[in-house]
Amino acid sequence: MKKNDKTKQEVLEKIQRIPVIEVVCQQMNISRMTLSRWRKDDKKFSEEIDKAISEGQLLINDLAESGLIGHIKDRNLPAIMAWLRVHHPKYANKIEISNNHNNEDEPLSPEQAKIVKAALQMAKFSENHDNK
Repeated sequence: MKKNDKTKQEVLEKIQRIPVIEVVCQQMNISRMTLSRWRKDDKKFSEEIDKAISEGQLLINDLAESGLIGHIKDRNLPAIMAWLRVHHPKYANKIEISNNHNNEDEPLSPEQAKIVKAALQMAKFSENHDNK
C-alpha cells in the first residue's frame, strides 16, 4: 500500500470520529489543499470522504442527544424545552399571520406581499424540518 493510500485511509477513519476537515487535517499534518487535491483526483475517495463525514455527523448527533437526555434527567429546564420544541408539536416554534384590515379585497402592498412570501417560505421550511 502506498503512503498516500495509507494516509487517505487514516483520514477516512478520523473523519468518521471527528467530522471536521480542518481538525483532521491538522491531526494528520496535511493541508486542506492536499485533501482537496486528493478529492479532486480520486472520485471514489471523495465519495468515501462524504460518507465518512455523514457517519461522523451521525455519531456527534448521537453524543449530543445523549448529553441532552442526561441534562433532561437532571431536570435542566433549557434542555427540557429544547427537546420539547423539536419533538412535541405543542411546544414547537410557531408562525402566526394575522390581518387587521377591514377590507379583505384590498390588494397587498409590495412590502406586505414580501412579508407574506417570507412567512410562507419559513412555514414550508419548518414543515419540511419537522417531518425529518
